Amino acid sequence: MELYRRYHVLRKDFPKAHAMIVAIARLGDLFKDMSQYRRLLKLRNRKAQQLLDFFQFTLDMPGLYPELRRNFLIATQRLSSCSGLYPTCYDLKTIELMGGHPVTSGGFADIYKGRCNSEIVCLKVIRVYQTSHFQLFLKRISSEAILWGQLQHPNILPFYGVYYLNARPCLVSPWLDQDILSFLNDNPNVNRRLLVSDVASGVAFLHSREIVHGDLKAANILVNELQRATITDFGLSAVCDPSILHWASHSTAASKGGSVRWQAPELFDDVSDELVHNSKASDVYAFSCVAYEIFTEKLPFFELGKLEATVLHHVKTGGRPSCPTDLSPAWLPLRLTRSLWTLMQSCWHTNPEKRPSIDTVVDHTDLKVPDTRSVNDADSLLFSNFRHFMASRSIPPSFRAIQEILIDLEHLKDEILVEEN
Repeated sequence: MELYRRYHVLRKDFPKAHAMIVAIARLGDLFKDMSQYRRLLKLRNRKAQQLLDFFQFTLDMPGLYPELRRNFLIATQRLSSCSGLYPTCYDLKTIELMGGHPVTSGGFADIYKGRCNSEIVCLKVIRVYQTSHFQLFLKRISSEAILWGQLQHPNILPFYGVYYLNARPCLVSPWLDQDILSFLNDNPNVNRRLLVSDVASGVAFLHSREIVHGDLKAANILVNELQRATITDFGLSAVCDPSILHWASHSTAASKGGSVRWQAPELFDDVSDELVHNSKASDVYAFSCVAYEIFTEKLPFFELGKLEATVLHHVKTGGRPSCPTDLSPAWLPLRLTRSLWTLMQSCWHTNPEKRPSIDTVVDHTDLKVPDTRSVNDADSLLFSNFRHFMASRSIPPSFRAIQEILIDLEHLKDEILVEEN
C-alpha cells in the first residue's frame, strides 16, 4: 500500500496505478535475473523505446525507493547504450542555431550556441571522424544523456535534452559564458571558498544519488549568472554499482577515464588493473585538485611541465600537488586557510579509505562562510519550466504494452524476441 500513497498522481486511477505497481515489481525481480536482464538489453526499436519511456516515467515519480531508483537508472543507461535510443521526453525538435560554426572546440566535442523556447542554449556535439565509430558515438551520448537527465541541483548544470544537428545528436543545456577559471580571472576578489563549497555540494549531491563523476576538473566547472559554480560534463560518470557495471562489460579504460593530473593514484594501479574503477574516493581526490586550481589558479603539478607521463610517475611514487609558498596570494587575498590545506591533503591520501567523505568536506568549518549571493535561482526556475514543458509533450507509456514485453522476456526464446522487435 505504501506505493499507492507515494504515486499520488495515479491514485485516482486505480487500475492504471495497479498496473504500474505490478510492472515496477516485475522489473525489480527481472533486474536480479541475469538471463532475463540480458534479454531485456537485446530489445531494439519499438519495444526498447517503450521500456525506456516507462523507465523514465518511473524515475520521474517522487518517493521512489533509493535502491529501486538506482536499479532503474542503471537499466535505463544500459538499454539506451545498447539500443542507441533514449526516452522521448529528451527529444528536442526545434532549436535555432546562432551562427553556422562552433563557438569553441574541445578535445572530443564541438560547442554550438542556439536558441530554444526563447532561451539561449549550448549544444555539445561529439566529433566522429569515421562512420564505423558512429554507433559507439550514439551509445556514449545516450548514456551521458540518461545520467545527466536525472540530476537537478543548484550546483549541477541542468540538462535539457537531445537535438539532432545535421544528423548528429548533441546534448543540450543552458548556455553559460564562463568556466570557473575564466570567471576568477575576471572577478579576482570573489570569495573562492564559496565556489569551493559549491563544487563540494554538487559532488555531494552526485554521491547521494550513488553517482561518481569521474572527470572533475576546473574545465568542467561553469559559473552561472548568480555566480554559483555548476558541475558539467558527465561523459565518464557512472552509477555506483560495480557488480552490474562489470557484468555489462565496461572496459577499465572507460571506467577510469578522466585526466591524469586530477586522477587518484589507485587508478594507475598496474597490478589489479581490472579491479580498480572510479569511485567516490577518487572523486574526493579530484575535488581537492579542483580546490587547488580555484585557490592557486594553477594546474595541479604545474611545476612538472606538460608531460603527463612525468605527472603519472610523480603521483605513483607518492607525489602530490605542491603547497603554495608563504608569499603566495592563495593564502591572502585568495582566502585559502591552513585548515583547508590540511583538509585538501587528507583528500589526497594514498589510501582511498582514509580520505574524508565529500559530506565531511561540505561540513568543514572554513567552507561554512556567509553567502550573500542571490537566492532567486532563475536558472533553476528556467530548468523547472523547461522540463515541465517537455514533460507535457510526452505521451505516458502504455502499461499494457509494458506488461506484454515483460511476458515476452519471461517466456520467449532470444531468437524470437529479437525477430519481434
